[in-house]
Amino acid sequence: MSKKLLPREDARSEMLLDLARYWRNCAAQSSEPWRSDMMRGTAEEFETAAAKVIRQTLTSPPRGFH
Repeated sequence: MSKKLLPREDARSEMLLDLARYWRNCAAQSSEPWRSDMMRGTAEEFETAAAKVIRQTLTSPPRGFH
């Protein structure tokens, strides 16, 4: 697996999306509905956080520009 260098915001959103995928996978494997719901909710929170980072990246001026 090759590591690519990402700007800090891209790396952060990727990490958050990886965590969301992890929790969705856990939810899919759980046989307890209440636990699956909790894990899906956690995944949604990570997806929301990733979307926020992406929006901030898209609306922020490039670093070094004021």
